[in-house]
Amino acid sequence: MARKGVEEPMTADQAREFLRKGNARFVAGWPEHPRADADQRRRTADQGQRPFAAVVSCSDSRVPVEILFDCGIGDVFVVRVAGNVCDINEIAAVEYVVEHLSVALVVVMGHSRCGAITAVANGAVLHGNTLFLRDKIVPAANAVRKEQPHLQGEALIEEAIKANIWKGIEDLLGSSLDIRQLVRASPLSVEGAYYDLVSGKVDWLGRHPRMSEVLDGYSR
Repeated sequence: MARKGVEEPMTADQAREFLRKGNARFVAGWPEHPRADADQRRRTADQGQRPFAAVVSCSDSRVPVEILFDCGIGDVFVVRVAGNVCDINEIAAVEYVVEHLSVALVVVMGHSRCGAITAVANGAVLHGNTLFLRDKIVPAANAVRKEQPHLQGEALIEEAIKANIWKGIEDLLGSSLDIRQLVRASPLSVEGAYYDLVSGKVDWLGRHPRMSEVLDGYSR
C-alpha cells in the first residue's frame, strides 16, 4: 500500500492494515524506512501533517512507535506517556488529531514488561508526580486481582497491562464527548493493541469488549 503526497484520509480499516503491514516488515527484519527523506521533511513542513492514525503509547524507550510500525515522517500522530494512560493532556491531543486532522483510527497500545504497570502491580513505593500516574493505573491492576485472584507475579502483571489498555480506552471515551460522538457516528474507531518487546509483534486487540456499555455509560 503506497502513501504519496496529498491524498484522501484513510478509513480505520485502511489505517489498521497500513500499520499491520508495517509491523510485519519490522518483525521480519525487512523495514523499508519509508517517507523519511529530505523531500518528506519539506513536504510535511510546507503542506502540514496528514497522519493516518493516532497511537497512545508508553514512553518506554523500547517502544519506538514509528519504527515498530515502519512508518515515516507525518504518518502517525503519537502520544507517549508512561503506562500509556489517558489523562487530560493525552485526551486533548487525541481530540485535536481526530477533529482537525481527520484521523479515523486511534490505538491505545500497551506493551510487555511495562515498568509503570509492574511498579503499581508490585506495590512499589512511588513519590512526587508518579503518584498521579499510579492513580490512573491502580484500577486496572485491582480489577485483575478481583477477577483473577489466583494470578501472581508475571502473570498478574501481564494481565494488568492488558486491563490497563482497556482502562485507557474507557478514560478516553469517558472524558471526551467529542470522541464519543465520533465513535458512535462510526467515522472513528478506538482500538487496543499490545506490543511484545521480544518478538516485536503488535497484537491487535480490537475495540473494547464492552464498547456499547462503555459508550452508554456516559451522557451523549
